[in-house]
Amino acid sequence: MQVLDFYKLEKTQQNFWKEKIKLANWGAADFLISLIDKNEFYKTLGEDSKLFLLTKENELICFCTYTNQDCIRDEKLFPWIGFVFTFEKFRGNRFAFDLFDYIFETERKKQNPVEKIYIATDHEGLYEKYGFTFLEKRIDVWGDECKIYFKNVVCHPKIETERMILRMYKNRDYEQVFKWTGDPKVNKFMMYTLYEKASDVKKWFNILYQNEKEIELAFELKETGELIGGGGIGFDSQKNSWVIGYNLRPEFWGKGFTVEALSAMIDYAKEKYGVKKIEGTFAIDNIGSRRVMEKLGMTFERDTEYSKFDGSATFKAKTFSKIIAD
Repeated sequence: MQVLDFYKLEKTQQNFWKEKIKLANWGAADFLISLIDKNEFYKTLGEDSKLFLLTKENELICFCTYTNQDCIRDEKLFPWIGFVFTFEKFRGNRFAFDLFDYIFETERKKQNPVEKIYIATDHEGLYEKYGFTFLEKRIDVWGDECKIYFKNVVCHPKIETERMILRMYKNRDYEQVFKWTGDPKVNKFMMYTLYEKASDVKKWFNILYQNEKEIELAFELKETGELIGGGGIGFDSQKNSWVIGYNLRPEFWGKGFTVEALSAMIDYAKEKYGVKKIEGTFAIDNIGSRRVMEKLGMTFERDTEYSKFDGSATFKAKTFSKIIAD
């Protein structure tokens, strides 16, 4: 699949894809085509507006706009994702979210990215699946009531260690991530339910990066470029502490990768957020996880227990912690 920027295409290509958009048989798509044909796209939606197409060879899977203006007129709210449409044969695969992911990735690369991206819609329970939060209801330019959602544009830098690049997840990573989220050996002591298929990973991706103090990064091996695991550190306001977590493919266990990655992530969180304390919890039978925390300089704080999200298992556990020196 490939994302195309409509207005960067040659005229013949634009005409080809316009015919594909017309097949949507959707009033909003007809309006979009009229804006293009009348050369009113930028005038109506803003000078820096984009029309993105997700394609596979000569098929149009879905499309959407990314604009400064939409059907809600409010100078304080921008930019907007709009005109979101997926063709029927491709529905149910979250392909529109691939376009959203592309938009967020592109925004993060800018020198001064926006803080939030908005969507105005009459759908309910759809955009929440991509991590959007309901803001309020408004009357749009057509006089109809619509719901406004937003999602924060969270940016975490790449962190380089001796053997790895620690970076934000991308939607196209889902098959690699499934190598550990779908592995029963890795999942044994994890709280999340074992992923049954690779596409399940996208559901997790869609709710990541809503809060800048929830740092979740993929571990990319420098030597091969493959993902070998991932880890996170996030602030727990109830505990007034930063909590760590991690997963690693079994073939890379026992080689120091997790300690190497988490040490770098902790240093980053300390520098950026002034972290004072970290803690982590592991099942008492998870010897490998205990060793990771010990090598990070963490020590016993309390006995506890935790359960899988689906209630299928409960584990006796220990929480280790460490005070981070100034």
